[in-house]
Amino acid sequence: DAARIARNRGDGGEMIIDALQRRKAGAMSRINAAMDDTLGAPANVPESVENIRQWANTIARPMYDQFYQSPVQASPSLTKLLERADADGLLGAAKKRLSFKGFDPEDQANMPRLLDQLKKLADDKAGAARRAGERETFADYSRFAREIRDEADRATSGVAGLGPYAEARRMAGTGMQYEDAVDLGRDAFRKSLSPDQMRADMQRLGPGQRGAYDLAARDSLRHVARNASSNFGPTGDNAIRRALGADNAREKVEILAGPQRSRQLMRRLDAETEFARTQ
Repeated sequence: DAARIARNRGDGGEMIIDALQRRKAGAMSRINAAMDDTLGAPANVPESVENIRQWANTIARPMYDQFYQSPVQASPSLTKLLERADADGLLGAAKKRLSFKGFDPEDQANMPRLLDQLKKLADDKAGAARRAGERETFADYSRFAREIRDEADRATSGVAGLGPYAEARRMAGTGMQYEDAVDLGRDAFRKSLSPDQMRADMQRLGPGQRGAYDLAARDSLRHVARNASSNFGPTGDNAIRRALGADNAREKVEILAGPQRSRQLMRRLDAETEFARTQ
């Protein structure tokens, strides 16, 4: 009946057409509001990730304190590692950092702290090389950071990957791990990334890194909406519905936001699709 009236000239037709146009004009604001309800309010990703990092460090602090109090078992592998760190200049830098914090770097009781500082310095070097695009240097320092980490575990708990230092690292992570988590999150809605791979990526992350991943993934989903809105202008809502209409994309939203919130967003998108069909 509405279509018949709209086809005829007169006040009734103009009223219906005007109502449809106003409804279409509000599509983007309704979709954006639904996304905020589903994903939470937009956040400053770098600032929010730093807050998560501080929170993770706080909950990891007791495990770090336990590691710092652990006796270190001397071994040829530990001696060799310290010699390599000395040749690279990392050992001197780590001792300076320790002295600045008020600890005697020559005291054997502070060896766990010294190893932790060495690992952080190697991570810093790797991160700087990564940002500079120096792939070989990045690989070298990343590998050395892992060797320091494993040696610290073995020297204090007997096994690499176990003990208080390993647990503290899992909870707190490192700056580079947070960067990796943010990079993974920003790629979450690439068409080539399957939902299964998305789940696998998320399962490898510690608590703090998972929070960073979620923030970046939610921000990337908003980028999809913003880019569609700006690139397609009045038909931006169509572009968003197409981008999130695929089964893979919907499954990813559910992984990220949970079933209930995901259904709320999908109901809104489906409603907007139905609105568009009546235009």
